[in-house]
Amino acid sequence: MKQPTIGIIGGTHGLGNWFRTFFQKNKYPVLVSGRKTQLTNTELTKQSDIIIIAVPIDVTPKTIKEILPSLKDNSLLIDITSLKTEPVTEMKKAKKTVGVVGLHPMFGPLVTSIQNQHIAVCEARENKLWHDLKQFFIQNKANLIDISPEEHDRQMAVMQALLHFVNLSYVKTLQDSRIKPKGKFSTPVFQLQTMIFGRILGQNPSLYADIQIQNPEFKGILDSYIKITNDAKKTIENKDKESFVQKFNALKKELDFFIKTSEIKTTSILDQKNKTNINITFSKTPTGKIKKVSYLGPSGTNTHIVASSLFGNKTLAPSNTINSVFEEIINNDADAGIVPAENSTEGVVCETFDNLINSDVFVNTSVKQQIHHNLLARTKDINSIKTVVSHPQAIAQTRGWLKNNLPNAEVMLGTSTTKAIQQHKDSSVAFVGAREAAKEYNLNILSENIEDVIGNTTEFYVISKNKKLDEIYQPTKTLVAVIAYNRVGVLRDILSIFAKYSIDLKKLFSRPGRTKQWDYYFFIEADIKQDDPRLIKVLDNLKDYCHLVKVLGGTN
Repeated sequence: MKQPTIGIIGGTHGLGNWFRTFFQKNKYPVLVSGRKTQLTNTELTKQSDIIIIAVPIDVTPKTIKEILPSLKDNSLLIDITSLKTEPVTEMKKAKKTVGVVGLHPMFGPLVTSIQNQHIAVCEARENKLWHDLKQFFIQNKANLIDISPEEHDRQMAVMQALLHFVNLSYVKTLQDSRIKPKGKFSTPVFQLQTMIFGRILGQNPSLYADIQIQNPEFKGILDSYIKITNDAKKTIENKDKESFVQKFNALKKELDFFIKTSEIKTTSILDQKNKTNINITFSKTPTGKIKKVSYLGPSGTNTHIVASSLFGNKTLAPSNTINSVFEEIINNDADAGIVPAENSTEGVVCETFDNLINSDVFVNTSVKQQIHHNLLARTKDINSIKTVVSHPQAIAQTRGWLKNNLPNAEVMLGTSTTKAIQQHKDSSVAFVGAREAAKEYNLNILSENIEDVIGNTTEFYVISKNKKLDEIYQPTKTLVAVIAYNRVGVLRDILSIFAKYSIDLKKLFSRPGRTKQWDYYFFIEADIKQDDPRLIKVLDNLKDYCHLVKVLGGTN
């Protein structure tokens, strides 16, 4: 059966470009129009069965009006902006045979998979094309959340508009008070807050303006917020400590379930932040019966660099995906593997942890490597660069530099940095990669160390089917996964077990489970060796609250 043609208006950048790649990988014919394309919005609409509007919020209604007369009978019209009321209202003016759906992907263009990503769905008029597309999203394990346009905008008024308003107001207050975010005089909470507003200030100001100005629900939310702050101001002016404590405790009681998790996670973030200016070295090269090592390739990637440093005298075999590395080990085609687990800037690599849960592969140790990104190209003239292609993580870790130094270049995402080098031969295309990639593929280094965060570090796992790969590996921490039902207090109960035996936790995060809806895997990195008698007691006690407890291995 022939796939419907998908037309993406605004598909040259951002989420529009992400969906273009996503649909093309799944064999859909895709057309794209933008400000610099020869194909116009109207021409695209006439040639497409499904039209996705991925333009800025403030021009979305105008774009919808522009293409309405050109829609084919029984086609499907979708917008993917972060506001829904006005776009859906305009789209409903299309002829009655046209399906109308407002989507809000609750993720950014740097994610590598739609699996487990949330998409808000405002279904205004269903037709066969939407029925089939919805099933396609579900088959790819996206989480679709049905919601009305009005309720969507109300929630976004709090989750986006108010949050950005508060942070920008805070930054302005700092500026007026002449307080420097990077000053030595600081507190832990202030450090965390500077990370948040630093991230916000790195975003598109036009988008943030539209999120606050265009949302019809935000005025009411803002009025409520101002009333709350005025009441709080009176409490401070009246020096009413009793009232302050009562209100504080009321909030604390309401969010008790979240407090301990937040304390652990934020401590971990601060620990990592303080470590990023330290040069991190590799552990000793392992010896023994390891003959072949699979790594996330191709050659020249940071994972390859780690594999070479650890297993220089072994056979190194590149794999195209993290899944493939695990498969090589499961099928006994490799004795060990190297995969990325977490980056100090972009967080955990979900694919690695999902595979650890779903296979009998163990983590034998972990190593941390400071990552340096460089701008690589076949040309020596940086001014001739029109496109930058790299892995989503590399793009994410250099987005600030690219924005400041190559503002007009199109940024495209690829499966890996070096794979992109092999695919794109045009001298106007640049790549973000390691120095080793430049040597490997005979490229020029146009600029060095372009990462946005100094000390950008990635943790890699050494994995195998053996619980103890080699005597040289002596991990000091234990990685555990548990599945807990989503009930009030369950996380508190789990954490209390570790506290009971005075075991510090270095890492804690969750992933959606697959055994029952709204169950979660919790991944816990505990500061305790696997042979410590206390760990046996902890694992036994965890079974009272979790229907699965699995030791995934040891880390350093």
